Amino acid sequence: KIDEGMSRCVYGLEEAIGSDNLFTISLCRYFPGMILLLRGAWNEAKAYFMTCLKGLEQVKFIQIEAIVKGGLGVAEAYIGDPVHGRALAQEGLNAVQEAGIKSQVSTLQCYAGICCHESCDFSDALLFMNKSLATARKNDESYFKGKALIWQGRIMGKLSDNSPQKAKQSIVEGLEILKELDAKPDISMANLFLGELYAFQNQKKEATNHLNKAQALFNEMGMEYWGKETKKIMNLFNGK
Repeated sequence: KIDEGMSRCVYGLEEAIGSDNLFTISLCRYFPGMILLLRGAWNEAKAYFMTCLKGLEQVKFIQIEAIVKGGLGVAEAYIGDPVHGRALAQEGLNAVQEAGIKSQVSTLQCYAGICCHESCDFSDALLFMNKSLATARKNDESYFKGKALIWQGRIMGKLSDNSPQKAKQSIVEGLEILKELDAKPDISMANLFLGELYAFQNQKKEATNHLNKAQALFNEMGMEYWGKETKKIMNLFNGK
């Protein structure tokens, strides 16, 4: 249903442009950007976020502006500039914390952690993800509780001072939450992270099982970037 959601967002944007309302137009650019971010279409997401920010900076709507900066930060990190991406995510995080907007804190902590992961700063990545998880639990935010857990597990699996079992427990716990929410893009990523972790441990059967699940879901949803990442892990694991 990602394609359906994107079509609805584009239609809404076209209608908003006709209204000449700058805030509405900016908001309607935010939603397609978030769908593209979820899909892993980094350059396209960046384009929507950049035009969205231009409008939001004029109307001064901190809550949306901050989350757009976080999304833009993640896109920048995957495009190839994780340091700038982290700075954007932290800028958004600082803005909502200073304004006392609690609902966006866990999101932006998670985004900052993802940017740190992309720069291979796994220690800071884990710190941000631990904070995101704690905030999500405090505010009873199930989606970011699940998302932070799967990323926490992925990051822990890359730190030598953390046990693979703890990493697995985090990903599995997050996966169960995301299954309850039927958050299919994140369910597929949780399977990728589990497959990656099992591959690191040279557990071929378990790795293949989860990577195949992830690949099938990514293909179904048109998440090409993540499908390619899954394929890379499969090829490395199989010595190709």
